[in-house]
Amino acid sequence: MTKEELAPLDAAVTRTGLPSRAAPPSSHKRIERRRRRLPMMSSRTRSPWFLLLAVVLMVTQAQAVDGKLQLCEVETGQTNIILDIEESRGSFVGQRTTPPELPIYGEPDEEIALDLIFPKGKPTFTLVGKSLQLIHPLDRDEENLSHIVFQITCTIRSTRRKRNIPIIVRVSDVNDNPPMFINTPYETTVPEVSVAST
Repeated sequence: MTKEELAPLDAAVTRTGLPSRAAPPSSHKRIERRRRRLPMMSSRTRSPWFLLLAVVLMVTQAQAVDGKLQLCEVETGQTNIILDIEESRGSFVGQRTTPPELPIYGEPDEEIALDLIFPKGKPTFTLVGKSLQLIHPLDRDEENLSHIVFQITCTIRSTRRKRNIPIIVRVSDVNDNPPMFINTPYETTVPEVSVAST
């Protein structure tokens, strides 16, 4: 066939996207390889990759949620709990701690059980849910009491797994003592001609 007779065939081949007769053999192979790879990536590997990505994301989110929501864990992420309370005014024992509830994850009497352990002396607090309630008045000055240290045992009801958490309650002073004057009465004299502020 002459060049003139082959021209319409070359045009048809070019329109279909196939390599023309005049292209070198190496480019034929490159184009063939590209055409073979692209459909494989889109049809065979796309859905498994998306499925794998979805599974990884779900596992990561589950681990993040589990890391924050473990029963008997301290919600602040600390290994101990620090609270503040004012000393009692007289015999009053109704003052609340700050924060008012222990930041321990779980519902008392449903998911977890909480018990206080006082290693030294008689108990100072009792538990009402997650709140500490004073048993007797606190006098910071008389008892030289700046803080109270004890532990709480948290038990996961479903697994019976226990965890001890140290608790520090800092006792703040209240100005509840009237001033005391010694060696009264006091006497002094002020001259009538004294200059002010001297």
